[in-house]
Parts: sequence; structure tokens; C-alpha cells
Amino acid sequence: MEREIFVVQGSTGEYSDRIEWLVAAFASEYEANERAANAKAEADRLFEETKVDPHKRYGTKNKFDDQMIMDWNSVIYGVIKIKLYE
Repeated sequence: MEREIFVVQGSTGEYSDRIEWLVAAFASEYEANERAANAKAEADRLFEETKVDPHKRYGTKNKFDDQMIMDWNSVIYGVIKIKLYE
């Protein structure tokens, strides 16, 4: 049996220092998009909060993404549709 799930992915950096990670998987595309939007809004808030001292970005915690990595760039989130085989 197969069905589709929706995986939220985060990324930061550019070129050779680009980092990507998986955030969470959902059975609902709507829920995955909600998590991605909430994580992005929180990442943007944290990015702005640390604009004066960018070194504070390292180790910042995102309540919608406990694996978030933020460096000199903000964080981008997307949703990937993938087949789940059971």
C-alpha cells in the first residue's frame, strides 16, 4: 500500500556552505504548509531580532523547528511531497 506524505524541509546558506535539513512529516499537505509558514515567520522574527549582533544567530531556537540552523542568512522552508510505502 502506498500513500503520499508531506515533508517540511529547512535550508540556509548559499553555494558550498548551503545546509538543508528535514523538519517534520505530515499526512496533510495543509498541516505541512502551516508548519513551514509558522517556522518561516519565527525564523524571520529571530533574524530581525539578531540584526544588530548576527553572532547571536548561532544556536537560536525556533519553536516550530527544533533543528533550525541560522547563520548570516535567513532560513527558507518548503514542503516536499513524497510517497510513503507501507
